[in-house]
Formats: sequence, C-alpha cells, structure tokens
Amino acid sequence: NGYNSLKKENVLYSDEYINSIPQEYKSSIEIEEFLKKFLDEEEQNVVERIVFFDYKFKEVAIEMGLNQSYIQTKYYRAIKKLKNNWKDYKN
Repeated sequence: NGYNSLKKENVLYSDEYINSIPQEYKSSIEIEEFLKKFLDEEEQNVVERIVFFDYKFKEVAIEMGLNQSYIQTKYYRAIKKLKNNWKDYKN
C-alpha cells in the first residue's frame, strides 16, 4: 500500500513534490509528518504497528523485545499526545 512505500523514504517533502502525488497517497505523508512531529521514534513504531498494521500489543512487544504492559502504556500515552496536539496541528 502507499503508506508502506512512502514510509521507507526518510526525506522532507517539498510542496511541489507533495502536489505531484496522487490524492490517495497524500494522507499517508500527512500522517507520517504528524506522527514525527509529536512522537519519538519508539512511540511512532508502536502506534504504526498497532494502527496501520493491526498488530496486537503482544505482537508488538515480542517484535520490539519489550514488555507488553510497557507497549500498552507507550501506545496510550502516544495516542493522548496526538489527541492533545491535533487541534494545533490542523490550524
């Protein structure tokens, strides 16, 4: 899917580049930018796996070599952080 292929690129996107991207992929870039702005790398990894790839907390914990309760706490705190910053980000 578009999110996976765009996720592999680690660059900042110019407006010209973004405008040339088909609409179905633009939201993926916006989501990635939003996550990067407000979450640290570990939080991004947890949220991406759970939200975009439908991993369970246990699966994320195993893959990342961390305790499941730690993953759950990271996830819920990251979601709270995103919710608190959404209004400012959209304005």
